[in-house]
Amino acid sequence: VTSDDLSKQVGRQIGDTILAGFVDYIASFRKISRRAQRHFTQREWTEHDADSRQRLALHRSCVVQAVDRVRPLLDGVADGRGTWRTARNHYKRRIADRSDLTLAETFFNSVTRRTFTTIGVDNDVELRWFGATTVPRGEGRAELFATASRVRDTSAMVRQILESYEFEAPWADLEDDARRVAARMDTFLIEEWDSLEADGVDMLRPVFYRNKAAYLVGR
Repeated sequence: VTSDDLSKQVGRQIGDTILAGFVDYIASFRKISRRAQRHFTQREWTEHDADSRQRLALHRSCVVQAVDRVRPLLDGVADGRGTWRTARNHYKRRIADRSDLTLAETFFNSVTRRTFTTIGVDNDVELRWFGATTVPRGEGRAELFATASRVRDTSAMVRQILESYEFEAPWADLEDDARRVAARMDTFLIEEWDSLEADGVDMLRPVFYRNKAAYLVGR
């Protein structure tokens, strides 16, 4: 095996190792996030706070684990930076069909900076956006959002939106909540558009939990 062949082989192995670390990170993040709804509806605030701290520390923990796994591989080749560029290109190809390209890019660069103890930016080994000739696939997928159409008035549309989210706890006053949200939306439409003729609202399907609140995000 020539040194060039070894460099390419190790580069691919490093790329695969970093991707495995990223996949583990995403799986762990989602596992923690799935508990958020139960903590919210059951008012388990202590558990919710503990999960929030764990989620914040998760990225660094997974990055450190990936660094510990790739450093011994990199030590076995003469051209570390050249091998890393091979790893970068291999990793880039493997994540091309993922919907979380930005997160995957950030994870790779975090591992890179810790491995090379980079201060600032090092474009020679870091992963940058693919460029104008590459269109990320999978983003904007229909399963990520739903559209609520305005059939009657804004209040009815808002109620439709609120009822589409399944919480394990009942609404305290769904009708009043819908009316208050609709009033804010109508005020905005009149002030900004000088009209109430909005076709509908696109809503992200995931619910975002922070502190003791649950956020529904739409446009």
